[in-house]
Amino acid sequence: GRRSERRRMEEALRQSEHNYRVRFESMIDGMVVIDTETMRIVLANDNSARTYGFDTAAEMSGVCLLDYIHPEDRDRVATILMDDMVEESARRIHEFRTFTTDGRALWLSAITAKIEYQGKVARLLSFRDITDRKRAEEERKKMEQQLQFAGRLAAVGELAAGVAHELNNPLAAVLMYAQLLKSRSDIDESMAGDIDIVHREAERATRITSSLLSFARRHRPEKSLISLNEVVAKSVELNAYQMRIENIELEMNLDPDLPMTMADFHQWQQVFVNIINNSEQAMSQAHD
Repeated sequence: GRRSERRRMEEALRQSEHNYRVRFESMIDGMVVIDTETMRIVLANDNSARTYGFDTAAEMSGVCLLDYIHPEDRDRVATILMDDMVEESARRIHEFRTFTTDGRALWLSAITAKIEYQGKVARLLSFRDITDRKRAEEERKKMEQQLQFAGRLAAVGELAAGVAHELNNPLAAVLMYAQLLKSRSDIDESMAGDIDIVHREAERATRITSSLLSFARRHRPEKSLISLNEVVAKSVELNAYQMRIENIELEMNLDPDLPMTMADFHQWQQVFVNIINNSEQAMSQAHD
């Protein structure tokens, strides 16, 4: 009669609770129920414990989830959990950073739902670890930026080569006229000294434009006997202006008896230019 009916109802309720627990535990995603008044976890499934590094789901009970959220995302996550716009927020996927018990950083993708748990309004947070996806996206962005930078660098190289090429003709004229003036007999000693300076500086500018053209030009890898001292000198010459404006003084102490080396001149020049650039940047940042 009534007693057996009541037992059937109690059994059905227990079965219902059991089924709920099984479904809750078997979700692929981590799931936690949060008391919106205290922001503390009142129920968690095993997957959420695994994600955060707890030994058991029971250990998460009473934990304030916000303590594990990245400081920059904490206010946003708190707003999401307290948001009463249930229908709207339930359709939205939220991504935020969090930390595990041992300090590892994770990215989570989460959806929320307003529920009633043990007679109180609570928020169900269902989440998935998307750290690998985020890292892949970050790598892709870095590669895109590097490709864009390489493209800009190539364009600047072409431009610099074009400017260097255009400078060759006027520099050749300066050198020629300085040479003609030096050969005149009616030039006094003071003026001859000035013409020497003009000639010397024009030669220096010619060497720089020649190095720039050589550096900017595409070369097929080709080994030959080269002087590493000459590679270093030409690389320093290309960086001279940058070092001057950064107030960096460079002292070269090259071995005059260094033997010739079988290598590709332009590849080694690229290496030394990069080393000098990196050193310049490190020194300028150290004094910022």
